[in-house]
Amino acid sequence: MMTSPEEYERQIEVGKAAVKEVLVRLATESTRPEISHVEFFRTAKDFDNSQESLWDPVNRKSVAKLNEADLADLPGTPELHPKIEAQLRIALKQYYVVTV
Repeated sequence: MMTSPEEYERQIEVGKAAVKEVLVRLATESTRPEISHVEFFRTAKDFDNSQESLWDPVNRKSVAKLNEADLADLPGTPELHPKIEAQLRIALKQYYVVTV
């Protein structure tokens, strides 16, 4: 059964909320509160590649990119959670080592 475009967008939003929860937890674990301020931002290139950027609003730089399909699948696919969290950990570690 195909998902309507509206339902797909809703699933992406739920996936984004799950990612934000992970970011808040990682900010606490790492004692880097700025991690919790990372937000979703969509560039023209992201649109073309069906991705969403995680954006550092202070430094105005992209921290990581996530595929929309992964965000949409995240709410209903528990085995995807560790993959996304691992991607976030790697991206955040690389980003904050470079920008600090």
